Amino acid sequence: MRNSKVLKPEILSLDKAYANNAIKDKLKKRNIRYRIPNKKNAKNPEWIAPLNPFRWTVERTFAWFNAFRAVKTCWEFKLKNYTALFQIAFAIILFRMSCK
Repeated sequence: MRNSKVLKPEILSLDKAYANNAIKDKLKKRNIRYRIPNKKNAKNPEWIAPLNPFRWTVERTFAWFNAFRAVKTCWEFKLKNYTALFQIAFAIILFRMSCK
């Protein structure tokens, strides 16, 4: 595992909770570009280009998965069983989308 190449993101988009200098310094040290909106009370806000509204796609997908009770609350003890339920839910979601 030590010699395996770790993929770095091209750009990392985070929310305002991560807008502190410690996190930004660590990202700069690892040469990772980031897009973090400034907090409202920031003393020296840095300018960033307007963020693309893509988070809603992630939130919507989680909402679709939460419609399945077995996926929303993990009752399964074995990871294989939970993964199977998750895959079934994903297949049902894709089937519903293809029928529209």
